Amino acid sequence: MKKATSSKRDQYTIVLEDIRSHNKVFGEQLSAFGDKLDKVDKKLDSHTEMIGNIAVDVKNLKTDVGVLKDDMKIVKEDIVVLKDDMKVVKSDLQIMKTDVEPRVAHLEAHAGRQ
Repeated sequence: MKKATSSKRDQYTIVLEDIRSHNKVFGEQLSAFGDKLDKVDKKLDSHTEMIGNIAVDVKNLKTDVGVLKDDMKIVKEDIVVLKDDMKVVKSDLQIMKTDVEPRVAHLEAHAGRQ
């Protein structure tokens, strides 16, 4: 009877050692998984911060683009005014040219006689 009890005890011991061995491997794998999860969590924090910074930059860019659009409207309006002013200047120059040419010709004719 002692032999049967001893044999069962040996079998239980072997099974327990096998379970412990598997548990140890499982624990090591779980620990490695935890380490990887920590690394992923750190990357996620870093990426979240970067995305936050990008969101702020995009908001600033949108504001800047809005200002530039408003500025361009003003510039376009100013160009229209300048074009109109140039038309007036050209017209005035044409009037002056028409008025001055005969006078210059007259003065040149009199200067040639003297």
